[in-house]
Amino acid sequence: MASPPSDLDRHTSIIDLDRPNPARIDNALLGGGYNFAADRRAAAALMAADPTVARRLSARGTILRRITSYALDAGIRQFVHLGCGIPFPGGIHTVVQRRQVAGRVVYVDDDPTVIDLICRVAGADPTITAMEADPVGGPATVLDEQRIRWLIDENTPALVLSTRLSCQALARDGVLTCSVRLRPARILTNAEASRTGWCPP
Repeated sequence: MASPPSDLDRHTSIIDLDRPNPARIDNALLGGGYNFAADRRAAAALMAADPTVARRLSARGTILRRITSYALDAGIRQFVHLGCGIPFPGGIHTVVQRRQVAGRVVYVDDDPTVIDLICRVAGADPTITAMEADPVGGPATVLDEQRIRWLIDENTPALVLSTRLSCQALARDGVLTCSVRLRPARILTNAEASRTGWCPP
């Protein structure tokens, strides 16, 4: 697995280098460069316990990108990814950028170092922005925050993706709850749908 780049080195004053971080462990499993030795050791331990974990993590990203592509075909240009972790490599923004459309991806995570990293890597890229918020309360909790309204147009359809929330949380908030927050309609989906075999055509 790759060594941590200089972007992460800038965070050493606020990061415990000896404590694995879930987002960085995932990044290590995906072969990314935004991780430290402790994260790579934890990733290796996970692979030893379950050799399929990296493949399943990669498949989750593939599903998210396919859903994003399907939404772009439907004319959607705004995307909110709850519990995003480190979206490098292979975040949903890559699909928007590849299409060369005027879209925007808002990455939401509760880890401030993840948000800082996303902002540093994205730089002045208008496609990507990030917001620190706890997605555990469900989509409606995040979407009710005033800050999200500064980042997306509430009068334009948007796609909300989640990779950390349980199916119960998503069912509790549901499409209707989110629809009253952002009009005219909001599509709500979840990468966990892969377990049921659902995927956009």
